[in-house]
Amino acid sequence: MGFADQVPHTTLDMGVPEWIFNIQARTEIVGKYCYIGAMSYERQFDKVIDSFLKNKEEGDTFVLVGQPEQKLLEQYKNEKSLVFTGKVSQKEALEIVKSCEFAVCYFPYHRPHCYQTPTKLLEYAALGVNIICNDSPSNTRALSELGIEAVVTKKNVFDNLADIKTTKYTSKEKIMRLEWSEVIKKANLHDFI
Repeated sequence: MGFADQVPHTTLDMGVPEWIFNIQARTEIVGKYCYIGAMSYERQFDKVIDSFLKNKEEGDTFVLVGQPEQKLLEQYKNEKSLVFTGKVSQKEALEIVKSCEFAVCYFPYHRPHCYQTPTKLLEYAALGVNIICNDSPSNTRALSELGIEAVVTKKNVFDNLADIKTTKYTSKEKIMRLEWSEVIKKANLHDFI
C-alpha cells in the first residue's frame, strides 16, 4: 500500500476457516458446473450465463448458489439447465460446490473487482474441487501468488469448452497454508496486537 510514515505495519491476506477442509458433498443438488457468489448485471454475470447456454453440451447443468439480481433471475428462470438455489448458508453453499464436477470462479475485470482477492477461489481450493476461472487480473494474480491449480479460460468462462476438459486439483499441503491461523501467523499479527 506504499506506507511512508515509518509506522510498523503488516498485511493480512485472505484465509479460510479450518472447518472448510471437512465439508462433505450435498447429494440432493448435483450439477456439472457450480458458481457461488454475486450475480448481477453490474458484474456482467448475464454474459457468463449466456456463454454457458450457448456452449453447453447435452445434459450439462449450471448450479448458481446465491441470490441473483431479480431481473437476472426473471430473464433465466425458464432455462432448465440452470439451477438457482437462492440464498443458503455458507456451509450449505460449500456442500453444494463439493457435489458438482467443476467449481466456477468468475471475477469481473473492472474496478474495484480487479484489485480484490477472490475469496471463493480460496474456498474452492480448500474444498479440493476442480476449479475453472476466467482470466481476470484478480484470478490470475491469486493463482500465481497462492499456488492454486485451476483451468483458466477466457472472460465469460464457457466461451471455449475445450479448455474445460482438463481437470486440475491443488494439493492439500499447499492449501493448508490458507487456513486463517496460518495466515495470521505468517502476517505476524500477534506482534502488532
